[in-house]
Amino acid sequence: FSMQVCKKVEEKGLTSYNEVADELVEEFFLEQEKLQNKVSASDVSVDASSKAKGKTQVYDEKNIRRRVYDALNVLMAMDIIEKDKKEIRWKGLPHRSNQETESLHDERARRIEEVKRKRESLKELVVQNICFTNLVNRNRARNVSQQKSPESVSLPFIVVNTSNQTTINCEINPERTDVFFQFSKSFEINDDNKILKRLNLHKMGEEEMSHVLNPGVNDYCQRFGLLKDCIEQPR
Repeated sequence: FSMQVCKKVEEKGLTSYNEVADELVEEFFLEQEKLQNKVSASDVSVDASSKAKGKTQVYDEKNIRRRVYDALNVLMAMDIIEKDKKEIRWKGLPHRSNQETESLHDERARRIEEVKRKRESLKELVVQNICFTNLVNRNRARNVSQQKSPESVSLPFIVVNTSNQTTINCEINPERTDVFFQFSKSFEINDDNKILKRLNLHKMGEEEMSHVLNPGVNDYCQRFGLLKDCIEQPR
């Protein structure tokens, strides 16, 4: 009903409460009259309906006028119309300013970048999980074949590569929590993830991957192609 009132005020541009209410009341009763003309009733029903017709019309008219009044107050609160004494003027539907639109575009771009960053973080964690699973399986198989416990390297770790002609100075603080290196030539640092990838431990068959990973995580990764570099092709 508020949309009817809004449309009526928009069509007129400048109007009043009585004008809007009168037109909507008239339209309502015209519609009711059309419906009654389509219904064929007996003389008894016509007599019965005519007795109640006056009271019903008064009630309907009061109800419509009250709803028009409420709808106009809502439109004023939304700054769609303005009222000056008895005059009601159409102002227009609310619209966003250029500044608000630009702010929304910036917020959308920021959210997209945040999703990309989190997606990359998820990919890194999933690949790490695959690497660790393959590493455990490989070490377990080696232990069975060798029937002894080989020397192990704890995770996480880093590997520093440099020339054999490089002079390296190493210092450790008294608490043995920090290590300081000084190299005379260029060097490269690789963490355990890079080393495991170089050992090709990030590869896994699709079927095995579906058992290792959480179903929801696996479906998400497959949908966005996060693990296409990790899928081991059948030989």
